[in-house]
Order: sequence, then structure tokens, then C-alpha cells
Amino acid sequence: MNPTNNNGKKGYVMAITLVATLGGLLFGYDTAVISGAVGALQAFFIDGLAADAEKAAAVIFQFRVSVTLVILGIGLAISTIFFRLFDRKKAWILSGALILVLIVVLGVAFLGKPYVFNEGVANSLKGFTIASALVGCIIGGSIAGYISQALGRRNGLKLAALLFLLSAIG
Repeated sequence: MNPTNNNGKKGYVMAITLVATLGGLLFGYDTAVISGAVGALQAFFIDGLAADAEKAAAVIFQFRVSVTLVILGIGLAISTIFFRLFDRKKAWILSGALILVLIVVLGVAFLGKPYVFNEGVANSLKGFTIASALVGCIIGGSIAGYISQALGRRNGLKLAALLFLLSAIG
């Protein structure tokens, strides 16, 4: 193995610095936002469930359905790869088998369990809520990037200023 020596090259140093800076900015922002919101999310979504068994069962059911839909969506996304790699008949067979296996595994191992609220379920709900908030940040950033690209720089800055003003007003 002969590693390339990139020491001292200006472009290499700039690229590494840029990647580290952007990574720190994004990671720090997400960590600050989510860490500050964990207590409020737990108080709003989780703490009241220990006292109300019916509400806890409904929330656990909704959580399980949400996770199941996400996993089935991932299975469908994987199925699209089958259609690119194989002919139509084989892709349909593989996709059907994958979705069938996912349905059986999720139905037996995940959806079939009783709706009991305990510490493990509380941690799962909190993790799912926080992960959903992070995914929301990522989707929001992607949509903002798409909109700013479509509007152009000048109009994008005007829109950003307007949205900032609206959020500052409350």
C-alpha cells in the first residue's frame, strides 16, 4: 500500500479544513438544538403516559405503526434497486419476498407484543422523538436549499430575511 502524501498542498489543507468546519457547525447546531429540547420533548410526549394506561397504549400503538411504515418504506426503497439490477419478473419476486419477510418479522416480533408502558418503551419513544426532530432538521435544510437554489441568490436572501423577521415577531 502506497499512501499519497498530500502534506503541504494548499488545496488538500483547504478541503480538510472546510470539511471539518462544516461538520463541526452542523454537528454542533444539531446537538445544541436537540439537547436543549430533550427535556421539553420528554415532558410533553412521555412523562404523562405512566399515569394513563389507555393513552400509553394508544401512543405505543402509534409508535409501532410509525416504525413499521418507516421500515416498510426502506424495504420499498431497496426493492427499487432490485428493478435496476434484475429483469422485471425476478425483481418482482425478490421485492415481494423482501416485503413479505419484513411484514412477517414486524408482525410477529414487533406488532404482536402487548402494549405495556415501561422504562424501555419510554426510552424508545424518546429516541424516536429525538430522531424525528433530527430528520426534520435535515429535511428542512434540504427544502431550504432547494428553494434558495430555485429562487436565486438575491430572492433567496430576501426570503430568508422575511422568514427570520416572521420568526422574530413570533
